[in-house]
Amino acid sequence: MKISPCIDTVYKGVPQAQALEELSALGYQYFEFWHLGDHDLDEMKHLMEKYALTLVNFDADEVPLSAPEERENFIRAMGRAFRAAEQLNASHITVLSGNDTGAPRQLQHDSLVAGLKAVAPEAERLGVTVVLEASNRRVNRPNNYLTSADEAFQIIDEVGSPRVKMLYDVYHQQISEGDLLSRILPNLQKIGHFHAAGVPDRHELDACEINYDYVLRRIAQAGYDQWIGLEYFPARSSADGLKILKQYFDL
Repeated sequence: MKISPCIDTVYKGVPQAQALEELSALGYQYFEFWHLGDHDLDEMKHLMEKYALTLVNFDADEVPLSAPEERENFIRAMGRAFRAAEQLNASHITVLSGNDTGAPRQLQHDSLVAGLKAVAPEAERLGVTVVLEASNRRVNRPNNYLTSADEAFQIIDEVGSPRVKMLYDVYHQQISEGDLLSRILPNLQKIGHFHAAGVPDRHELDACEINYDYVLRRIAQAGYDQWIGLEYFPARSSADGLKILKQYFDL
C-alpha cells in the first residue's frame, strides 16, 4: 500500500515548491492536489522531475454531474483534466457529484451515469482512472448529492468501464454512514482510490476515532496495494505529522 499526501491540505497555504521539496526530503514518492487552477503545472512538472515525485491524483474542475443541463460543461472540464493528466503523467482524476438539484433522485442518478459514460472512452484511451467521490452532508458539503457508497457502487456498475471507479473517502463515509469495512471489502474491485483523514476534526490519522491501523491493514490483506491519499489538515506541523505517519504505516 502506497501513501500519497495531498499538498493542498497537508501543506495548506504553503507554496508548491516548498511542499514538494519537503515531501521528497521526508522520503515520500507520491503526492496529489485539489484544483488545477491553484497550481502552476509547468513548475510542478519541473519539480516532479527534480525530486523524482509521482503525481497520483487531482480534482477536475467542479461541474455538477447531477445536472443534465451541465453535461457539456462537464465534458469540457474533463477534457482540460485529461490534458493535465497527460502533461503530468497522473493516473487518477477525481470528480464530484455536485449538489442535489431538487430534481427526482433517479434523474440525478441517471445524470451521473450518463456523464461518466461520456468521458469513459477517453479515460480508457489514456489509461487514466476517473474516480467518483461521495462526500458527507453533515459537516462539509450540506447540499451534496452523492453521500452513499452503496449508490456510488451502483453508479460504477451502470457505467461499466474499468477506468471509472469510486474514490472511497474514509473520512466522509465514516461521517455519512459508518460500517466502513462492510462496504469496502465486498466492493474493493469498484474502488479506484482512497482518501483518509481523522474523524471528527479532519486531522492526522493516528489520533482519531477511526482505528486506521486496523482498517488499512484489512484493506491491504484483501489485496489492495495502491494509494491511500492523505487528505487531512494537520494539527501538528506538516513535517512532524508526515514523519509519524511514515512510521505508522511502516513505509
